Amino acid sequence: MRIAGLVQDEKRAITLCSYLYLQGINSEPRQGDDNTFEIWVMDEDQLPDAVKILKEFLNNPDDPKYTKLVRLAVKKKAREEKTNKAYDKKYYSRTSIFSTLKGGSFNISSVTGILIAISVVITLASWFGKVIAVIRPFLITNYIVDGNLLNLSISLSEIYSGQVWRLVTPIFIHLGFMHILFNMMWLKDLGSMIERKHGPAYFLIMVILMAIIVTPFGVIAAIYLHEYAKKGPITKMIRIAVINLAGVPSIVYGVFGLGFFVSMMG
Repeated sequence: MRIAGLVQDEKRAITLCSYLYLQGINSEPRQGDDNTFEIWVMDEDQLPDAVKILKEFLNNPDDPKYTKLVRLAVKKKAREEKTNKAYDKKYYSRTSIFSTLKGGSFNISSVTGILIAISVVITLASWFGKVIAVIRPFLITNYIVDGNLLNLSISLSEIYSGQVWRLVTPIFIHLGFMHILFNMMWLKDLGSMIERKHGPAYFLIMVILMAIIVTPFGVIAAIYLHEYAKKGPITKMIRIAVINLAGVPSIVYGVFGLGFFVSMMG
């Protein structure tokens, strides 16, 4: 940034900077000594052009070509600022999206932190899903394994009796250490990003809706795999995928889809 010259009063300094702006030269007036205003040019490569325009301006500062264009410059700046704000709303740098540490502490948004805490508590209390008595109240419906038969109520009587939390709570059940570790890491970054951008209420409603939509598909997949699927490599791959997708991953993928396709790509 370099100084192009001096102008005697503030009004003329603003007029000149507006004219320079319309010529593609970014500048700003700064008050100097003796009530004069310095004209500073942001790009040094544009300094010669700015100096030339300044000299022409000082020869006839009241020329209508300067004064009439001030209003046009203001409108142009307003449009550009509006465009930049719309762009900033969509754009996130790698640091702002995946910020893990801020000021020496984990930067986790409120709703995201609560979801992580619930998932960790339920997973550890059930010892990664092995203690059925612990996770039973959080399943969409109760079931009994009788030999090779899976007995469950597809009528979802528990939900109809008032236990509506079962529509959402299956997302908190995780079946292994690495499973919950990586899921919580992704949830922390992606969940905090969406929550900071759209607000806690928006993020919470989104999580609840995705859980309600995803859970029935999990039940259908479980019935198919246990009752109808034949043993083979494809069935084995599906079972592995189901184990990996159990719990919060379905929400993580939904949050990633929102963050990438909606928030970043518009």
